[in-house]
Amino acid sequence: MRHALLLFVITHSFADGKPLTWSTGFFIDWNDETKFGKILTSANIICSKFPSVHDRSGRRKYAADAQVKII
Repeated sequence: MRHALLLFVITHSFADGKPLTWSTGFFIDWNDETKFGKILTSANIICSKFPSVHDRSGRRKYAADAQVKII
């Protein structure tokens, strides 16, 4: 990978296949031999519950078993 910045769209899902949300991110590291890289994105990518605007606690639920797929 020789690009300075490669944007992509990613989608996430629960174990049962229901979608959570989508987000964008970019590669911050890439290994040409293994074809694996590190992706920088938001933790909201695996958020399964966002608090109401009236909920001042700001607590969110995250799906620890979420799968992230690059599209």
